[in-house]
Amino acid sequence: MRKIIARIMLTLAMLAVVTLAQDSATFHVKSVHKETPDEHGRDKGSLFSYLKMIGTFNGKTYTVEAMDAGWTKSLEVGKDYPATLKKGAIVTESTYKGKMEKIRWTILTVEE
Repeated sequence: MRKIIARIMLTLAMLAVVTLAQDSATFHVKSVHKETPDEHGRDKGSLFSYLKMIGTFNGKTYTVEAMDAGWTKSLEVGKDYPATLKKGAIVTESTYKGKMEKIRWTILTVEE
């Protein structure tokens, strides 16, 4: 009976470690580029400017973009940020003016 309980506890502990490992994924920022409206492919001539960022997430290199705003400028090259992969986007977490912000970055390309 003790062996069964020990196996169950070991299994639960291993599941907890796997779950925590999945939750702790980070996006490592390699570069950030501010696009001019003319550089932005889909919205040429738009009033909005965009930030294009290249980074790694879960072993793949992503090129992502988001609208240029104060909170998107809080991400720094060379740093890691907690992130999750959503449908067609990566959502990063960063601090802007002392407040936690979630930023949705549209995925442009993914490289293995």
